[in-house]
Amino acid sequence: MKTQFEQCEAILRALEEAPMECDGTSRAVSTCLTALQIEHVIAVGALRLDDGRECKPHFWVRLSDGHVLDIRARMWLGQDAKVPHGIFMPQPGAQYLQVGVDTMNFSPGLFQIMTGMKLDDVLCLLYP
Repeated sequence: MKTQFEQCEAILRALEEAPMECDGTSRAVSTCLTALQIEHVIAVGALRLDDGRECKPHFWVRLSDGHVLDIRARMWLGQDAKVPHGIFMPQPGAQYLQVGVDTMNFSPGLFQIMTGMKLDDVLCLLYP
């Protein structure tokens, strides 16, 4: 069985190329995490980099241990290493400013429409 961290990494890899922005991606990630009973929230707010770049509004997933799951910040802020990507603990230089939470998960049918993948197929990737 994969660790929780490995499961999150596998979910992000599976959804990397899905045709969604940060809100849809965060909801798709949340749908997977909910199915796995991994405690998390979909955070809503802004991402501000120390160099002045900002993405607002922005959605990301925050695990109960503080890890952030975000694979869409680079869509708006550029592909350089200063822009957070993947699963990580927030670091100096990038401030996640949460102002609320989103509670919408996708049904299996909507997950497939939004991601182009079946939820069960994504979840199967998490098991050896």
